[in-house]
Amino acid sequence: MEKNEEKELLEKLRVSPDNLDLLNEIAIFYLEHPELSHDYREQDYFEKAYNKKKTVKSTHNLACYLFAEAFSEDWVEGDRVMEIQKECIDLMPKSYLPYESYAFFMLDLNP
Repeated sequence: MEKNEEKELLEKLRVSPDNLDLLNEIAIFYLEHPELSHDYREQDYFEKAYNKKKTVKSTHNLACYLFAEAFSEDWVEGDRVMEIQKECIDLMPKSYLPYESYAFFMLDLNP
């Protein structure tokens, strides 16, 4: 079932490669199905969305992903997480979540 969903998502992306929501959806799909994600595939899609256009969603999702990885991998730099989340805050999001996450990241990454 997941393989079919993966194929459908990737086909939609082939047709609409600049769709930020779809890039984020694919990244989240790979997070939810680690058996299908190889070589940090989910990060690739979060990065693609972020690099295409820095929106509240694309910056916040990438920062949160990298923050989670910072505790399981040595290669993730806390400074990059903070920089990306600050970009999100600079977009003045209407939701409290990016602000809360920024404060949480500051506490955990800058003891």
